Amino acid sequence: MEVMDNAGNVTSTTDGAVGTYRIGLCPNSLSESEAWVALRRERSLERGMEGHRFVDLARWGMVKDEVDAYYAHEKTVLPKFDKCNVAKDYYCMPIPANEITTLEGVLVQNEDW
Repeated sequence: MEVMDNAGNVTSTTDGAVGTYRIGLCPNSLSESEAWVALRRERSLERGMEGHRFVDLARWGMVKDEVDAYYAHEKTVLPKFDKCNVAKDYYCMPIPANEITTLEGVLVQNEDW
């Protein structure tokens, strides 16, 4: 598993573009929780602009915390974010119907879908 070896050392150029950062193999000295933090950080940098960030947050049960933090920051600048919240049905993802059918009812659709 590759994780960011040095996530704090992201550099930027004078025009604001993000520079390079080092990626390496996960050091053996990381605890399980530290490895998860590193993995989540890597995925946010690597796939955040590809439309996968929200899916990762939903999978990890972090949608509310992350989106609430985003809204808290944004409403200091834009008043339209004052009353924003995330509906409960966005906390999980639907199970594809063909998967439920294939497994002959072993899986049950998430209650909010």
